[in-house]
Amino acid sequence: MAAKVPTYAYEFADQDAPNILGVNPGFDMGAAHAFEIQYVFNSEADLSALGMSQDQIDLANAMVGYWTRFAKTGNPNSSAGTGTNWPNFATSGQYIQFDAPGTTQIAGTSFAGDHDCSFWSNL
Repeated sequence: MAAKVPTYAYEFADQDAPNILGVNPGFDMGAAHAFEIQYVFNSEADLSALGMSQDQIDLANAMVGYWTRFAKTGNPNSSAGTGTNWPNFATSGQYIQFDAPGTTQIAGTSFAGDHDCSFWSNL
């Protein structure tokens, strides 16, 4: 699809995200798959009740803004130029990393090294 439409990529990296599974596996799950969903679909009161810090609540508000703009316009960036610029991944090779206290732009070329892809591809 990236050859046909602007494509945006992100990585959720808040290692202190509350565990939403209702199960304690006995080890720290960190920024597990789908843990970002609570940041997008809960109110600030719900986030506070989960024990989120103000940095995490601010991150949730930023994420809601990105998702809302993307749903409305197909582009997660603010027309006012506020917030972290979310680059078109297909043309820039960069993605956004969501982590409290905020978002950062990450070079896509670092993804493979950051995630030990060479190790996993050999399994």
